[in-house]
Amino acid sequence: MTKNLYLIYALLATFATVSAHVNVIDTATALQNKLSFIAQQKEVINQEEPKLIATHEQAKQAMHLSMSGLGKDNVNGVINKIDMIVGLILETKEFTNYSEYMTDFQSSLIATGGLKAEELPTLNPDKALFLKINEIIKANLSAELQKSSEIMTFLGSLLTLKANAAGTSALLEKLTLKQEQLTAEIESLSIQ
Repeated sequence: MTKNLYLIYALLATFATVSAHVNVIDTATALQNKLSFIAQQKEVINQEEPKLIATHEQAKQAMHLSMSGLGKDNVNGVINKIDMIVGLILETKEFTNYSEYMTDFQSSLIATGGLKAEELPTLNPDKALFLKINEIIKANLSAELQKSSEIMTFLGSLLTLKANAAGTSALLEKLTLKQEQLTAEIESLSIQ
């Protein structure tokens, strides 16, 4: 009878070990699938920048055409001023807060929610950022230039391009960190 009890305990221990091993394999497979998904989404994100650059170039050409009578130096001066304005906007605390919140939100949606990059929502800037953008534009761009739809479109496209580049870089960094965390989890499973 005692032999039978030992045999039953040995079988139960074997089944428990096999079951635990199967759970480890399932967990590792799920983590590996997440890693692959994140890598695919990073590729999709990287493919978006050329589209933004093309849109920005179209806006730049339209602005050049609208200002063609002003001379090349004046046009270059406006371009430099707009570039400076965009730089000032991107350096604000309001933009940093918005970008940080957006990229945290988006990286979470991809890494834990399984949302594809092309399905990511874009959050509208909050009122503080909107007001800061208007403040910087009014302080640094003449009222006459603010009335030009081509100039404001160019400013908007440059701001979008540079903000998106900054956001994309931060998003990719956050996704890379998530990949490193998942890889560490997989490695810890293989140690057990």
